[in-house]
Amino acid sequence: MIARVASFADLITLLSETLTPHRADHERQTVEITTTAPPLIGPLVVRWEKKLPYAQIVQVIVESVPRSRLSQVEDAICRTNHTIALPGFGYSFDRDLIYMRLCVPIYEEGMTASAFTRQLASVASNARQFAVPFRRVVEGEPGERILELAVAEATAAL
Repeated sequence: MIARVASFADLITLLSETLTPHRADHERQTVEITTTAPPLIGPLVVRWEKKLPYAQIVQVIVESVPRSRLSQVEDAICRTNHTIALPGFGYSFDRDLIYMRLCVPIYEEGMTASAFTRQLASVASNARQFAVPFRRVVEGEPGERILELAVAEATAAL
C-alpha cells in the first residue's frame, strides 16, 4: 500500500489500491469520484495543480441553481463560511452550482495516504451536512436561515 501522496500518480495509486471507483484525466490532472451517500449525490473532484504545490478537493452540492436565487445563495454561503470550522463553500458562476472546496498544500514530502483520504472525507462530510439546507435555500428559503436549516437537518438525522 502507498504510504504517501506526493504526486498525481500517487493519488491514482491510492485510489486504485483502496478500490475507490474513479475516473482520471491525466492531461488535466483531475480525478472524479462519484459520491453516492444521500442526500449528497454528485462528483467529488480532485484537481492536482501542475505549477503549484496544491491539490484542490471539490464536492459539487447543488447544480442548476436559478439565477433568481443567486443573492439568497450568496447570503447562505457567506453566513455558513463565517460560522463553521471548515469554511470552503462557494458558487460557480460559470456552471450555476454550489460546491465545497478545500485546497490542500502538497509539498515535496507529500502527505500520508491516510491523511489525504481524511481530507477527501472531510470535504464530502461537510458538503453532505449542508446539502439539504442549501437545496432548501435554492428552492425558496431565505439565505439568512441556512444555519437554522442545517441545525434542523442535523437534529432530524439523530
